[in-house]
Amino acid sequence: MDFSLSGSAREEASRQIERHLELQRKLQQTGFLPATAKIDGVYSSVTRAAILAWQKTNGRPETGFISDADAAVLSMAAP
Repeated sequence: MDFSLSGSAREEASRQIERHLELQRKLQQTGFLPATAKIDGVYSSVTRAAILAWQKTNGRPETGFISDADAAVLSMAAP
């Protein structure tokens, strides 16, 4: 069995923690991640649900992982 990451999961895993924190903040600022959610760079089930909701709303592939392309679009989103 091949347990290596691929696609958006690999892209997400290769990011620096600071970038994860920025993306979590952006999900929170845009209303997808609850204000009570912990911004810690760890993508809990709450963060994964926020990612999926953001992807669905924005017509992105619904993977639950933030691809490099998703990160670029999310970073430009207005709060």
